[in-house]
Amino acid sequence: MSAAVDPLAGLGSRLLLQGIGSPARVKGFVTCRALGNMKDEAPRRAAFQSAKLVGCPEFYLRQVHGTGIVSVEGTVPPAAPPEADGWITAVPGPVLCVFVADCMPLFLWEKSGKAVGIFHVGWRGLAAGMPRKAVAAFGESYGVRPGDLTAYVGPHIGKCCYRVGPETAAQFRPESLIRRDDAVSLDLGKEAAHQLRESGLGQIVLAGDCTACETDRFFSYRREKAGGRMLAFITLDPE
Repeated sequence: MSAAVDPLAGLGSRLLLQGIGSPARVKGFVTCRALGNMKDEAPRRAAFQSAKLVGCPEFYLRQVHGTGIVSVEGTVPPAAPPEADGWITAVPGPVLCVFVADCMPLFLWEKSGKAVGIFHVGWRGLAAGMPRKAVAAFGESYGVRPGDLTAYVGPHIGKCCYRVGPETAAQFRPESLIRRDDAVSLDLGKEAAHQLRESGLGQIVLAGDCTACETDRFFSYRREKAGGRMLAFITLDPE
């Protein structure tokens, strides 16, 4: 990812996907703290304006830390946000959104730009296999083979900061856990990459940012116990 192609750099957001294998019509972003709390209307409007997506239909979820995935087949958002944690679409125009603050925003796209998806993945969704289910959804809905997908795992709480208890740790493979003295930390990105590789993906890019460490750049629920959220969103430009 190059700051030189970042249309949101001045507002604290970043263009994610260009430069790591996505076609030009696939556009994905994640906001940073400088742009404000994305739960508020004004910062969201600023984000979409800077991304040149004003007027595009916006799709939001009622996120529940699960593995539900909604396929978008048109350009009219549902009257009420569906209870789920992921979107997929092959329709140009809709802007698919998830809110994050320590949980992972997982971006997936088909290499030619046939379809895109975005997913909110916390430890509960990860333990239940959300990355695997996300990959499977592309095949079930659009006939996309796993090897034709690329994944980007956006900023999330890192293994440096994410200590977990024994009940949580027991739900993950040992390779995704870091044990130091009497503490156990969970590497969310590593676990997500394991699941994606097992599903057949070859290209997986992990962000190196820790939302809990980088206090000036990201909101962190674990650190702040507050309601600030970043917004991750993806869209297919019309051809």
